[in-house]
Parts: sequence; structure tokens; C-alpha cells
Amino acid sequence: MNTLVRFCLLLICFAAFGSRAVHATHYQGGQLTYRSLGPDPAAPANTRYEVNLQIFRDCDGAVLDTSYPLVVRQGCSGATLTGGPFAMTRVGNSSFGNPYCPSQAASAPCSSTGSQPTGSRTNYEVAYYRTTISLPPAAEWMLSIEPIARPSIANIDGNTTLRLEATLNNRLALPGGQFQNIENNSPRYRPQDVPIPFVCYQQQTTITFSALEADGDSLVYSLSNPLKGCGVSNVYQPSSHAGFISLPDSAGSSCIARVQGGVPSYSPAFPLSSYRLTGRCPIKTAVAYFDFSSTTGSFTFTPVVYDAVSDENEGKNKYAVVGKVTEYRKINGIYYKVGSVRRDMLMHVVNCGQNAVPNVPVLTAPTPVGNLRIVNSRDSTYIEVPAGVRNRVLLTFTDPNPGQQLTVYRPNLDSLLDYGSVGTYSLTNNGSTTPQVEFMIGPSPFLIGYVVQMPFRVEDAFCPIKGVQTRIVVIKIVPPAPLAAQTPRRQVVHTAYPTPFTDHVRFTLARPALAAPVLILDPLGRVVDRVAVPAGAGPDATLTWQPDARLPAGLYSARFANGHQVVRLLRVRP
Repeated sequence: MNTLVRFCLLLICFAAFGSRAVHATHYQGGQLTYRSLGPDPAAPANTRYEVNLQIFRDCDGAVLDTSYPLVVRQGCSGATLTGGPFAMTRVGNSSFGNPYCPSQAASAPCSSTGSQPTGSRTNYEVAYYRTTISLPPAAEWMLSIEPIARPSIANIDGNTTLRLEATLNNRLALPGGQFQNIENNSPRYRPQDVPIPFVCYQQQTTITFSALEADGDSLVYSLSNPLKGCGVSNVYQPSSHAGFISLPDSAGSSCIARVQGGVPSYSPAFPLSSYRLTGRCPIKTAVAYFDFSSTTGSFTFTPVVYDAVSDENEGKNKYAVVGKVTEYRKINGIYYKVGSVRRDMLMHVVNCGQNAVPNVPVLTAPTPVGNLRIVNSRDSTYIEVPAGVRNRVLLTFTDPNPGQQLTVYRPNLDSLLDYGSVGTYSLTNNGSTTPQVEFMIGPSPFLIGYVVQMPFRVEDAFCPIKGVQTRIVVIKIVPPAPLAAQTPRRQVVHTAYPTPFTDHVRFTLARPALAAPVLILDPLGRVVDRVAVPAGAGPDATLTWQPDARLPAGLYSARFANGHQVVRLLRVRP
């Protein structure tokens, strides 16, 4: 009798846990960010912050919760913020992955209200949550959520808690025992960077997690450990191969790659099996590589391990990668850490068959002027442009597969190019075999040292899975050479600073021929205010911008609607 009872209990437990595994939420990643809303009227020493959560779910899992508890505390074991945990409630509509060509999109349905039908292609959902908190100054605040559970993953222990966190250092210890309280806006990941990228087996791919920064702080990119608790990392698993990698060729013949220099363990710096292959079948040579740029937040790799027969839920072709962005603020010549954010991503290795991912875009200058320098390499697209002269630069996109149509996705380049102060651009032939971006770059000498990072994503139209390539193009403005030989040019961009001990900004522009307001734009290029040009007879007009108290500190732009006479405005707290 006791044996029968134990057997029945075992069946009940198996059924319960088996059912949960099938319908588990399977969080694939996510990120926490925040922005300052200014002083808290109810507690003047505090600052109100809007905290935003993006969470990525496997469409085959259970639906997401309507809210998630946000824990705010000082470090892992310090004091928690009074009133917490804070409910992060769902806002807006979900967005869904789009890794397939249009004719196959219906085979990967995704809904925020249920799981996928049996037999559907894998896909993911991105949902958005938000809350508002009031923070007093502290050496470091840690904001986190810990939903359950991760799916099975090849490079770390799966079926664990997924911890998402961000930090804020709003009380800085200065030399001499002094302290300074600050406000901060966290870096914001760019929306065109796909959080759950499908990457092609045996093809070189570049992934980016670049960010926007509203306060003018310096950003440092790094790869970090996935977390399952505060200060507790997921455990990296051993590589799935022991010095030899199976590489069947297109005809199905036997081929292997012998790993040279030892098999590295999975780690933040080597999160998946990426190798350079040389030689010919039946035996090739494999050398481990995973190239990461701490200045652009991009990494280049070639996945050479793929399990063609495993079930999707086993996760043998999925790899967790965490992109961390830490920001530093320069005060009196010293850099202080003021915050950090983490994007928890999931690389999904797929067999793209005969389709090759788009080529790395190439920069060219048909008629270079001055000391223009262009670097097109395997992992870098970089250009140095001299100030004070005008150059025409072309960025051309192509694909190894003849006739493949390409679609280019880009950020707000007007904002990144400082609304004409650095240059202008035009995108032509998008959706054709050779899209091209034309830059007319003629930066002012006052912008020497300025660096622009422009991320691009290009997709082909192959079926069933689209090939994707991402790239960050870096423009650095350098002094003209020789400097003495250059003719001084009229200043085309100005910088205006707040009047001391106030929060309004005063600046001067040439009076327009026709009456027109001046537009005030935030770092994302959104119009946040308009300032009327005061009446007068003189050639110049002096304007005063009184920022709305709800606008965060940072760099703004003022210009007329035609893009002329750009002024950079520095918004600070008085």
C-alpha cells in the first residue's frame, strides 16, 4: 500500500512539474532603464524617477504578468526604499519579433494573450512596464526585478530566475570629504538593435547594443555575466565540443574542425562557440574568437556549433549574452560613476542554408578633400573628417546573394548629425539590391573632437529566415591639416549655457526674413518647445528659453524649421 501511495504521489508530482515546464513563461531577456522627472514636490530632497522595463518572452510560453515588483535598495543587502516593492504596470501594446520573410510571417504567430499553436515557428514578444519612484541621495541605488524563469540555454544553467537590474549613483563622494547630489538619466538602448537576434550558422555576424545618453556623460560598454540573484551569476556551462567540431558540408560529407589552442570555457567574453575556420574538408582548423568593442557596444563572431536535431525547448542553439553600459560624469576633472544599465539578450543560432547575410557596408569618398581618412575592416567602419571643409561620403549596402533586396534601418540621423552642424544625409534605393546613404559632411571647427556613432541594421528578403547584419559607423571630427593653411570659416553652430543661478538659457540668432518660431528639440530629435522671435529692427534677435520643469537636464538643440542656425542648449538644474 505504501509503495502504491508513493508511486501515485510521484505521478502527481511529475504531472504538476511537467505541466509547469510546458507552460513556463520562458523569459528570454530584458532591460531596466530610468529617467529623471525632477525634484519631488512632496520631498524636496528627493528626485522623482520614471523606471521603464522591457521584457522579452518566448511566444510559445505562458502569457506575461500584468505587473512586476520593482525592488529598490542600496546594494544587495542595504536599506530598501520605503514603500517598496513598487508595482511596474504594463503600458502600451506589445511588439513582436520579425525574423521571417513576409510569406512566412504567418507561420510564427505571436499574441500577448496566449501561447503559439503547435507547430509554429519560434518568435518573441517585447512588452513594456513602468512605475515612478522618489529617490533620496545615496552612494548607489540598485533597481531590480526577478521574474521566473529562464528557458533552457546552451551556455548557462537554465530554468533559473532572470534578474534584470540598473544602478544609480546620485550622491557622489568628492575629494576632501565633500559630497555632491546629482540627477541622472540612464542610457537608453537604441530601438533598432534587435534584443533576440537570429544569427546564421557559420556566418560572421555583428550585433550591437549601442545606447543614447541624454546628459552628456561618457559611456563604457562591456559584456557581463547573466544574473539569477543580486551578486549571483548564472553558472557558465562547458562547451558542447571537446576539441573537435562537426562541420558537415553542403553535400552532407563528413568534415570536422580541430580546435587550435585549446577549447575556451563559456564566459562573458566568449559566450558562444565562435571560431575562425581555415583549411579544407575533411579536416579544418578552428581558432576561437569573439571580437568586442568597448567604445561602440558591438561584437562580431561566427557561430560554428549548431544542433540540427534537438527540440527547440532544449535550448541547444540559444546563448545568453548581457550587454552592460556604465556611465561616468566628469566633475572638476575627475570621472565619477553615475549609473549603469544591462540588456539581457538571447542569441538564437539558426541554419540559414544557402542564404548569406548582407555584406558589411562600405564607406567611400569619391573626391576626398583634406585629410579625410576612412577605415573599412571586418569589425570597424570608421571615418575621420577634417573640420572646415566639405566632403561627400557614401555608405553602400550590398549582399553576397545576387538580386537580394535589402532594407536599411537607421536611427534619427538628423539628431546624431546635430541637425546640420556636422552634416546632412539622404538614403536612396532602400529596398533595392544596393541601398546607399549619402553624407555631406562639413563640420564647424568648433566641433573638433566631436564623435558621432551611427548604428545601422540591414535585412535581406530571403525566405524563410531573413539575413541580418548590423553596423556602427563612427565619424570623428579632426583638425584640418595643415591647420595654418586653412581659411577661417564662419561659425555655423553655437553653444548656449544657462544664466548663472537660474535655469533659463539665453542665446542669439540672426533674425529670419519671415516670422518663424525657433524649435527646441530633445536629444532624440523630438520638438519639446517653441520660442517666438521677439520683434525688433536689428539683424540679430536675442531669445530666452525657459525650460519646462519636467524636462530632464541635458543637451538640447534650437533651430528654425528649415534646419538653419543650430544652437546647442545646455539644460541644467539651478
